[in-house]
Amino acid sequence: MKLSSALKTATASNWSELQRELLELILKRLQFADIIRFEAVCSSWNKAAISYVSSPLYTGLPQVPWLMIESDRMGEYNHCRFLNLAENAKNGGTVYKLKNAFKAIARKHFLEVVGSSYGWVAVLYFFKKPILVNPFSGAHIRIDTKYGTYSSKKRFRKIVLSSDPSVNYMDFSLAVLCEPLDDVAFYKHKDKQWTRPCHSCYFDITCHNGRMYGLSKIYNVEVWDFHSYLPTKVVKVADLEWVTIKAIKAMTKRNPLPNSVKLTGITWKYYLVESLGELLIVNRFYRRSASLLDTKTTIGFIICKVDLETELGLVTLENLPDRAVLVGDKEATSVSTRDCPELQENCVYFKDESLGIYSLKDDKISTIGNLKDKLHKRFAYWIVPNPRVVQNLNSQSGEEQ
Repeated sequence: MKLSSALKTATASNWSELQRELLELILKRLQFADIIRFEAVCSSWNKAAISYVSSPLYTGLPQVPWLMIESDRMGEYNHCRFLNLAENAKNGGTVYKLKNAFKAIARKHFLEVVGSSYGWVAVLYFFKKPILVNPFSGAHIRIDTKYGTYSSKKRFRKIVLSSDPSVNYMDFSLAVLCEPLDDVAFYKHKDKQWTRPCHSCYFDITCHNGRMYGLSKIYNVEVWDFHSYLPTKVVKVADLEWVTIKAIKAMTKRNPLPNSVKLTGITWKYYLVESLGELLIVNRFYRRSASLLDTKTTIGFIICKVDLETELGLVTLENLPDRAVLVGDKEATSVSTRDCPELQENCVYFKDESLGIYSLKDDKISTIGNLKDKLHKRFAYWIVPNPRVVQNLNSQSGEEQ
């Protein structure tokens, strides 16, 4: 039976009696927000939706990442907001508030977010211990930091996941960027084991296809697996420093700085981003304020492609066709605008006090929507909602729930 004809014959009195196969056909066409609405229709639809997203075969449709930001009210430490640009995109998207998103931590202070991957958020809680939280399914996984080389003086600056813990609860790894040296440690959850590879220092790290990529502070891009003590490939990107300096001079020439801001008031941050099979370095430029709050305002971006095959280094991109980049506090992500037509191609989305969009083609920044924070921004991360229930989680003993 075709979906359209089946829906035409259904009446208001028998929606709850639709066959499971038909409900799954509907679910396959729904984005995450609509799946949540689907669950609320009735108990039978709720069960069908939970069964659908719990299946090992569940993948979900390509969707625009949501921007996760703190609650707009004081004292709501376990609540947060999500901006969905796929809905009401012309007016800056729709904002949802999710209550008790971090109830697993039972916190009474602002949390510190240090990463987001596969719909999971890495946060630091009591004594800066790391925990993975899925704010949409309610699942959480505590990370064991009791290992031989662990030091209480180490602080986790960024955490990235090798794979989705929801697919196979035990078989995933972490790459952790540690302060104060900005070195890297690897953690294999199945064995509860940490390893410390060579002591390089990094601007940023990311994971893709089970490998870690790191941009070192001597301007190399290193490729790692999670079992070695040395990188499997090293690509020199020494031109990146010159590209950065050149970009600053060009930006200040086009848009002269206020008298209160000197060249020393310009700073930048590097992000490693996987984008349609390519590895990009996104360079975000800030103007620091002269106020005591030392706030930073984004003034532009430069995007370079790392040539991993020929190892020739960098290629500066003037355009980013069919793609958009979304930049958060500590990491960035890229999506296809063919899969997510709600986003503009050749653009970078970011958040300062408001939501901004930078056009590579026009070299201009504009503000979209009215997302103006009344509180000082604590975190801003792009996250792809993951409703999948963690497989095998209930059969494990210990602290995970």
